[in-house]
Amino acid sequence: MGVFVWLIQFFLWLFTLSMTEFGISPVAEVFVKISTFVVSYTLVGFLFSFDKEFEGKGKAMSIAYFVISTLLGFGLSIAIMFLEQNIVTIFWIMISVVVIIGLAAGSYYLSKFIKSKKNQEV
Repeated sequence: MGVFVWLIQFFLWLFTLSMTEFGISPVAEVFVKISTFVVSYTLVGFLFSFDKEFEGKGKAMSIAYFVISTLLGFGLSIAIMFLEQNIVTIFWIMISVVVIIGLAAGSYYLSKFIKSKKNQEV
């Protein structure tokens, strides 16, 4: 039941562009929707242009192009919806990773510096 409710919520968000938690303006919502549309059709266009077997197949390839692009657009919309809902958690994870990498790099270079000073004294 939970997955069904989540799918209904997703499709409502997708078609009305109104399920934003952080108060994104309608202009930004429209920009996101247009961007997912452009990215999905561009990626599928590159995919089809690299494989010459798809050229000249007519109506069937047009339908396949539309279906694949739509599915990819839905996937991008799901990713954006996930990012919107979990932006604070993702932000803190990214900050934590940067701090951990900085501490590790700092301790590594500090230990190299201390070793070089000890070698100069000997």
